[in-house]
Amino acid sequence: MRHQPFAGLLAAGPMSPMLFRLPNLHAVLGPVASGTLRVASRLANRLKAGTAVPVEQLGTAELVFITGPEGDFDELLRLAASPGIDWRNRTAILLDFRKDDSELAPLRSLGASTGTLDSLDAFAEPHFVAAAGTAARRRLQRFGAATGASIFYLEPGRKQLFAGGTAFTSTLFTPMVAATVECLKSAGLSQAEAIQIAERNAAQTLRSWLKCGRKGWTGALPEGDSGTVQLQRDALRGVSEVLSDSFINSAKLGLQLFREDAGWLDALGGAISPIPERTDDPQGQRLAATGRLAANLAHDWNNLLTLLGAQTADIAELLPAGHPASEALAALNQSIAHASDSPRRLLGWLREEPGQRVACDLNAVIQASLPLLRLALGRGVACAVSFSGEPAVVMLDQPLFLNAMLNLASNAAAAMGGRGTFSERTEVETAAVVLTVEDDGPGMDEETQRRVFEPFFSTRRSNGGTGLGLETVRALADSHAFRVEIESAPGCGCRFTLHCPR
Repeated sequence: MRHQPFAGLLAAGPMSPMLFRLPNLHAVLGPVASGTLRVASRLANRLKAGTAVPVEQLGTAELVFITGPEGDFDELLRLAASPGIDWRNRTAILLDFRKDDSELAPLRSLGASTGTLDSLDAFAEPHFVAAAGTAARRRLQRFGAATGASIFYLEPGRKQLFAGGTAFTSTLFTPMVAATVECLKSAGLSQAEAIQIAERNAAQTLRSWLKCGRKGWTGALPEGDSGTVQLQRDALRGVSEVLSDSFINSAKLGLQLFREDAGWLDALGGAISPIPERTDDPQGQRLAATGRLAANLAHDWNNLLTLLGAQTADIAELLPAGHPASEALAALNQSIAHASDSPRRLLGWLREEPGQRVACDLNAVIQASLPLLRLALGRGVACAVSFSGEPAVVMLDQPLFLNAMLNLASNAAAAMGGRGTFSERTEVETAAVVLTVEDDGPGMDEETQRRVFEPFFSTRRSNGGTGLGLETVRALADSHAFRVEIESAPGCGCRFTLHCPR
């Protein structure tokens, strides 16, 4: 059956990853619009679907998806409300915005039906959840049937309730698993053993709940065994007050959720209260705890890397000379060698040890890093280099420099949607070596440029992004007295220029 394009897209910058997961998107997507026709053309090329058009031509689509960085939402909404678009008998759908469709009230006042569509990343195949009224739901059902996507439908206005509910098994479940792993490691298990047991316990608990419901809730807590609960709580207190408080507070909440009397926990000192502030050098305690965690991670990480290194050595012995996989294996060994340096650097940072800087030719360092950079960029991104005609000698902490370049490369690849060009260029001036790192992605607005070096700032949080990772670039610049300049604008790519003293 051939589907005629009936959907449109209004986007700015990085798009929702869900769009790339739809194999039949090209069959239903027609007009693609953005702030400029150039950006719209770039977006359509990345999706390999749709046709770039001016914003006014979105009116030819029955169903219009709106997606982009949250900071661009107001501009997208302004474009959507353009006088040239007749929204009567049309539907506007927000993709992966934390907002609900109440934010689309201006479009509803123009006659549009509205809703939201969010991806469910826990599924291997494309699955989504929609909050939409009757008219919007009919068009989403048609979209799902044409693209092969499965869509769960909420009642209108219930998106935040859905988000809060799923947080119990996603956001809030993560600290529970982390607490389990931390306690098991304190009991003497390795990181791998603790993770294995936590994973099996979580899976068994889910199976038990699905099969038996509340009857599957077993253990000292539902049995009201106060003596055992007290022993467990005291043992946890020996590891961490935070773990102890979390345990007893979660126990009380669990009993209350199942309509059980939680009063007997009060005898254990389990009243729910904020974690008390410590007065005995909290910063020092946090650093000490972080140091212990870093030491454990470094031990387990190095064990894993040693195993990987041994396996790659075995593979290398089995490959005949000149085998096509030899180059990839060499790049893998280089990745393992670089990764093995990370725990040492973390421990050095905690001990406030300075990095080791040596005089080196920046051209040679970049040349040696190219296999790793190409892995970080992916096959769809071309990596172009241009070196100065003379040695570019600087004092450099090479592992830190490589970390910074890898972060720039991975962020550029993500911004370009896995397609484009990433380039590095060196020039030697009188007092400095100038390194220019550039991509032809969607660029950054002024707000993003101001915040780009914040440790946890991300333009992709609604999709799970944890931060741009450019804190390493700032750390490199601060420790080496490099000057960093950023040139970028929406639709114009991004350029980082580092001025490195000779």
